[in-house]
Amino acid sequence: MPAGCPAARRGPALATHFAALPMAGPARELVHALKYGGAVVAAREMARLIAARAPREMLERALLVPVPAHPRRRRERGYNQSALIAHELAAIVGLRVADCLVRAGAAAPQTGQSRGRRLELDPSAIVVRPPSAAAAKSLAARETNVLLLDDVSTTGVTLEICASAIGKRTAARVGAVTFAGTSAAPGTAHGH
Repeated sequence: MPAGCPAARRGPALATHFAALPMAGPARELVHALKYGGAVVAAREMARLIAARAPREMLERALLVPVPAHPRRRRERGYNQSALIAHELAAIVGLRVADCLVRAGAAAPQTGQSRGRRLELDPSAIVVRPPSAAAAKSLAARETNVLLLDDVSTTGVTLEICASAIGKRTAARVGAVTFAGTSAAPGTAHGH
């Protein structure tokens, strides 16, 4: 499998973004098995590949925050695939998970949308719900590395909106790691 890739970012809220694999071949098959085939066991393999490929500094002292699934997709699947991957990664690397983001409003799911429609996602579509006391304390800590986790990044808009929502609650650095990305060739983590 190819090396990890820098992924597209948009806007100032997201400090770094790393995709473990390009969205092609076996990576695409794993994503589709988890998202559309109910193969929740795929989350463990996806987390293992993220752990093996992500830059170590991204995972240090990280608080993993799964990107929320659209409520309709979550009802259809019975789970949020990003949360499954986050919990598996947390178990492998020894991190904590704060499932504190929710989708608000009536925005349509992003799957199947054109690039133009994805870029129009309303910034108020994702909000921070009150996290647990431990997660709230971690979010408030400047030394915490808040790391968004998603299965796939296409335009980076959802990650940017999630980072912006978290950035309103903390001075901590917000980055993202995804299992797959569609916007870049193999390389290294992308940041500023």
